[in-house]
Amino acid sequence: MIAQAQAEEREAAYALSVNINRRHMTKGQRAMVTAMAYPEPEQGKRATSLKINEVGVSAGYVRQARAVLRALPAVKVSEVVSGMLSLADAYAQALEVEKAAEDREAARA
Repeated sequence: MIAQAQAEEREAAYALSVNINRRHMTKGQRAMVTAMAYPEPEQGKRATSLKINEVGVSAGYVRQARAVLRALPAVKVSEVVSGMLSLADAYAQALEVEKAAEDREAARA
């Protein structure tokens, strides 16, 4: 079971490394693909920052991409990956969604 998980992780890392270095991808697209491959670690689990550094994507961009993954629907994530929506614009939208959720929660309290 563990060996299979390690093999799958190696395959995913290979696919990511091959695709992430394509010249036509923006930094935002690379960050989104990286965030999708290496989601935020669960509470109490070890972070994957070493793997992200190996891919060569800024940790700041990956943090923004993870915020987009948390807050926005999959269609917006797809738009970032395809280049139809910049990571900066998607991140701004994600911040608005998170702020609205916080405001609703505060109003309930």
